[in-house]
Amino acid sequence: MGLFKAIGDVAHSKALTQSKDEIVLGEVIHYFVRNGHSLIHIANGTKASPGYTVRFKMNDDVLYTIEYKIDRKVSGMKSKIVGSQSVITVVATVKNYVVEPEEVIKMYKTDFTNIGKIPLLGSIKVDHDLNYVVATAQSINNLNKYVNKTTIDQDELHNDISDMIAQLHEKLEPFKKEFDLNHCTPQLCCGWDKPSLNFF
Repeated sequence: MGLFKAIGDVAHSKALTQSKDEIVLGEVIHYFVRNGHSLIHIANGTKASPGYTVRFKMNDDVLYTIEYKIDRKVSGMKSKIVGSQSVITVVATVKNYVVEPEEVIKMYKTDFTNIGKIPLLGSIKVDHDLNYVVATAQSINNLNKYVNKTTIDQDELHNDISDMIAQLHEKLEPFKKEFDLNHCTPQLCCGWDKPSLNFF
């Protein structure tokens, strides 16, 4: 029985070592769904873009979506020596329904100041795409701090996610514009000057 148990322990250890990114991803989904956010996209990586990616529609007054990506750089038995080093990328998006000309000028100014920012070095990079404002943050994490031989440290993982969301929320909040129906004009909202009843 001792031999079979040893073999089982080795097989379990190997499977656990190879699956830590998947385990963490499951806990990420658990955190967001538990806090009222909806999972709208999940994807496995490719050779061109490795890693696991999940996207959530946020139940938030500022953030529209959040995308969470785990790109594991060290896997297999090497991770037992140097750890399961992974690049965690979190992309938060704000959606504004109306973009006025002066806002576009501000966007270009913000994008210019962010050219030199590298998210992997701890900076949050902000980009604009018409009525969307996107903030990107990256960090290098050892997944071993979340998953060990027998347990998952949910508290530490959830706290790290919460802290990252708070930073992105704070960064994007100044860019969120309230939608004012009284301020909406056909030119701004619909792109046409006069209503038309010629449907045919």
